[in-house]
Amino acid sequence: MNLWTNTEIPNPQRNLFMQVESTATWNAGSETQSGTRGFYRFAAVCFSQILSALGSGVLGFGLIVWAFQTTRSVTFLSLLAMGSAVPKNLSLMFTGALVDRYGPRWSIVAGNLGSILSLAPSLVLLWNGELKPWHIIISITLASACQSLLWPAVSSSVVVLISQQNRLRANGMLQAGNAATGIIAPLLGGLVLVRYNIETLLALTLGTYAVAMAALAFFKIPSPPATNERAEKPSYLRDMAEAWSFLRNEPTLLRLTIIFSICTFFVTLATVLLKPLVLSFASAPVLGTILSIGGVGMLLGSVAVTVSGKGATSLKQVMLVNVIAGLCIVIGGARPLIPLIIVAMFIHSFTMPVTGSGFQTIIQSHTPAHLQGRIISTIAAITTATMPLAYPVAGPLADHVFEPLLAEGGMLAGSIGQVIGVGPGRGIGLLFIVSGCLIVLISLFGQLEPRKEIHARKLLSQEGS
Repeated sequence: MNLWTNTEIPNPQRNLFMQVESTATWNAGSETQSGTRGFYRFAAVCFSQILSALGSGVLGFGLIVWAFQTTRSVTFLSLLAMGSAVPKNLSLMFTGALVDRYGPRWSIVAGNLGSILSLAPSLVLLWNGELKPWHIIISITLASACQSLLWPAVSSSVVVLISQQNRLRANGMLQAGNAATGIIAPLLGGLVLVRYNIETLLALTLGTYAVAMAALAFFKIPSPPATNERAEKPSYLRDMAEAWSFLRNEPTLLRLTIIFSICTFFVTLATVLLKPLVLSFASAPVLGTILSIGGVGMLLGSVAVTVSGKGATSLKQVMLVNVIAGLCIVIGGARPLIPLIIVAMFIHSFTMPVTGSGFQTIIQSHTPAHLQGRIISTIAAITTATMPLAYPVAGPLADHVFEPLLAEGGMLAGSIGQVIGVGPGRGIGLLFIVSGCLIVLISLFGQLEPRKEIHARKLLSQEGS
């Protein structure tokens, strides 16, 4: 039985531990087979995504600086950060069904247009001298929710525009664009604020969203055909339930999602605590250098996947790269040595687009065409759900648990402290080591193939013979 026509019964022949193979019965027809036309259309989508990400990055950096200079309130900064992240993650649970219903092109247009309409009132209020901090929070919250349409739409466009053998390269291109904007956005945002003002920053952001929409004006992105069952019962709630049903009946894909969700928690802990770890024994310029090197590593990793067209294309390979990433976190916390942290940061950042593009390619290759948006957004929502938990936990865990353990005369000063050091920042280093080791263990466990799946494949091979 074909899984693409019945999402209730899993197919044991489709195993994510094996190399990615084409499994979809619909391959976008002539769109993916006509390589040049499909590539140009995907290039327009990629350009649109880069512009949207650049606008969001510039605005996010600029607003943090402006808010701190204007309010001097850490609470307001926290609310601003929450408003820019949480709505996007929560909305992912719902936007995937919209992408599958209306197609990638209109979803990208709607996401950018919604962002413009959300931010434009703040710009008008700013021009009239009536802007209040809470106006900005409302605008950012609404824009963040609209932006949740973009990633499922951009990712699902890969399936309808790019052939199976080139999808890893295409996902690497998207990762490269995001990495590049991560490097450029803070620099551009700071330059705009230094030479101009917050009005210019908001206008620039709105301009990038507008150009991102215009980039798709002359390019048609096909939508996968609806199934007969979906055509007969066009229910939005049913569309959402279908995605959960599919994911529930794909135990290996679900397990991969859960593993990444857990690892995201520990990576977020390390990300939050990297700054105090470095600043405990080094200067702010050194920290800036380390973060820049991390951005370069991420960009080079993305370029490597894009140029070579090779990467992690099975669950085992993705988990192996994740093991390397976990070891880098361990190394980063092992000693207060800048060269050691720089090497660990670079390698860890290099692995991120490799695992990201591989994970995305696995999802795309093992998901029915008409479910792409919903599955991608659902998995993204699950894997990022642990991030809001890590932010409030990181500080207290470091200050009240791990730092006292490795302070002078602390409980572990005479044992572990003899190896990794004692004093300020060493407790955070220990937390890095613990987090990295847990990532390694979880990733190694993720490579183990359940016996029932091995048994299922043996039965199939026996039946075939």
